[in-house]
Amino acid sequence: ELWITRDQLPLRVRSWQPTERIRLKSGQQQAIRRVLINQKVPLGQRQQQLVVVDRLDQVLWLIGHKTAWLDRQQVCDQRYEKRYFCQK
Repeated sequence: ELWITRDQLPLRVRSWQPTERIRLKSGQQQAIRRVLINQKVPLGQRQQQLVVVDRLDQVLWLIGHKTAWLDRQQVCDQRYEKRYFCQK
C-alpha cells in the first residue's frame, strides 16, 4: 500500500533511470541500481525494470521489488482511494 495525496497525482509507470533513488524508512535513499543488485535481479531483467512515479517524478515503487517509504498524512478531511496496478 502507498498512501499518497492528490498533489502527487497523476501516477505514471515508466522505465527506471540509472541515477534514480528510492526513499527508505530511515529517511535516507538507496540507488535503484543497488536494490536490483542486492536482490540479485539478472542484468537482462534490470534493463526491463519499471517504476511508478508521482507527478514530480519521485519513485514510489520499484515494481515487484521495493516500495518507497512515504510519511502517511494525518489529515482527517481527505478521502483515500485504493488504486491497483497490474504487472504484465
